Amino acid sequence: MTVLDHRLLLAQDYALINPLQVDSSLWHDLPLVPLSPRELAAKPVSMPRLLALREMTEHDCLQLLQRVHEQARRNKYPYFSALIVSSRTTRELSAQLAERMIVRVRDRRNAILRYFDPRVFRHLRWILNKTQMDSLLRSVAVWTWLTPDGNWTQHQCANAASPSRLRLTDKQWEALQRLRLLHRCLEQMAIHVPKTLNDDAIAQHVDALLHLAYTEYGLRDGDDRSLYALQAARFHPRIGEHPEIRIRLCKVQKGDISYVGACADLSDDALSRFAGQLASNVPPTSTSGMSS
Repeated sequence: MTVLDHRLLLAQDYALINPLQVDSSLWHDLPLVPLSPRELAAKPVSMPRLLALREMTEHDCLQLLQRVHEQARRNKYPYFSALIVSSRTTRELSAQLAERMIVRVRDRRNAILRYFDPRVFRHLRWILNKTQMDSLLRSVAVWTWLTPDGNWTQHQCANAASPSRLRLTDKQWEALQRLRLLHRCLEQMAIHVPKTLNDDAIAQHVDALLHLAYTEYGLRDGDDRSLYALQAARFHPRIGEHPEIRIRLCKVQKGDISYVGACADLSDDALSRFAGQLASNVPPTSTSGMSS
């Protein structure tokens, strides 16, 4: 599946529109139902909106394709955050989708899960287990979303019975909190290798490197963690073990400089050389002027 055409659109029962990503001129006249969890009742303006496509005429549905094209011309975000096949009524589906925006983390706090954003949904398929995905989408038969490479793809849902509140482990919640950094890293990697933007295996690898940068090397700043993850993903997964990098990490840990600043003098050629030394098990020596 690649494009949103009339056949794909007419096969859907519902669609989601994110008012934070689509100008109101393109949706204000549509019969939209805001997804408004009780916990977020004071913020309905920022909530996604559900459109019952099956309650519209075929002509009116097809007219929406013009808005899809106009959105693509104006903005990088898709007009539809998701397309949905579901046997539920509009009232039932809107209530259950709204309920699923609130998740429980291990310390019993409630948190917002923006699963309706395609940039988040793509990663949920490897962050959550199958039971959790079934729980998240228990009212949905098919969820269709736009991938980063511009293709529309589908997730088939089990529609099984599930608990009323999705619960996340600490590890899953930490991964969700890293998604903004992960998205930034994947976009930067795609500049060098375009096909990586939509690769789930690479996304998981980069996420693990972001976690390592924080837990192993103490990089607290988001830019610092992103830079380390990119270096490790592009050149060598153990780039932090090279003496030149260790010197820089030590300076950061002492509070002398940021990691971005510490690596300002490093070129891709230098990092490739470090990677080659690590890969060949040649004991590298430091020649950096940053050494103590």
